[in-house]
Amino acid sequence: MPLPHPNITPIPDNEPDAVPSLWNVRYSEIDENFQNHEGRVAAAEGEIAAARGGEANLDTRLSGMESNLEGLDPDMQNMVVSSLMGVIGDQGVLAKELARVEAERIAETDRIEADYGNDYQGALQYFTLKLLDDLALAHKEMKKTLGMRFQEGLITLKNRGVISGCTVSKSTTAARNVTLALGKFFLKGRPYSVQELVNCASIPNNNSGSAATCYVFLWIDANGVIQCDSTDLGQAVPDNGIILYEVTVPANNNDINDPNLANVTLTDRRRLEANWPTVLDAPSYALVALNAPIVGADYIVQLDLVSFTGPASGLDGFLVQNRLDNGFKVYFSGMADDLVVRYLVSRPGA
Repeated sequence: MPLPHPNITPIPDNEPDAVPSLWNVRYSEIDENFQNHEGRVAAAEGEIAAARGGEANLDTRLSGMESNLEGLDPDMQNMVVSSLMGVIGDQGVLAKELARVEAERIAETDRIEADYGNDYQGALQYFTLKLLDDLALAHKEMKKTLGMRFQEGLITLKNRGVISGCTVSKSTTAARNVTLALGKFFLKGRPYSVQELVNCASIPNNNSGSAATCYVFLWIDANGVIQCDSTDLGQAVPDNGIILYEVTVPANNNDINDPNLANVTLTDRRRLEANWPTVLDAPSYALVALNAPIVGADYIVQLDLVSFTGPASGLDGFLVQNRLDNGFKVYFSGMADDLVVRYLVSRPGA
């Protein structure tokens, strides 16, 4: 007797992977095949049960039949026994039918398991690849969040300058010296007055083949004494100083061929704040470069004052301007000096 579905409907190769509609028809066909097998096995078992004639098993039934046959003619007995053995023996009709049904059941089970294994592997591959794609996307978004959407750092601001005077001129009485005029300046959050300092700083010789620069600056030593000095050629103003002038020294310029600095150029670099601390005409600022550009420049900048020197200052003294994709400026208009500010840039929706 053939199965209702000798071949299970194959999965189409033009449909999405592992969707319920692809499985329902196949599971129905498999269930119908199993029901067919179960029905045929149940029929065979019913036939055997009927053959027992109400006895507990076939052995008891055959023993009773044997007793009944003992009174029969020997030839009749042989014929009956032969017929029974033909039905229930190794080559009998019943045995063959049972063997055929069992073989079909085993073959169908093996085929179903093979089909299920292939489908399961395909579904597993689909979900594994999807999971890997999702993990890669999550990793990318996490890196983007940590590297671009949220950026932080520290800003250092020097808030110092000249209120009045403090001009620098070349000396006429000492070789390669400059003189500081009297004036007022602010440093460390407070104002200072300075008297004229004659021949206060010596400009270095330049015996090289190219021009070089140095700087004249003010500073206060450990004893509270105001000093005016010059840096070495190519050196920046120290952290505790206030820049006054940039000095350009030509090549091969020294105290022998230019003792009065006739060929040396003094360029004014003073930060002049005549109305300090009420109004600042040129507030100190820091240019902050972002680690990763933020497209659109509509990010949020939060500031936190970490440390400073001088009078306390609130965050209302800070102003963030000139937001660009790759950075911004922070201005400060208070009195404090040596400010350290922590910033946090955030753009969650980027």
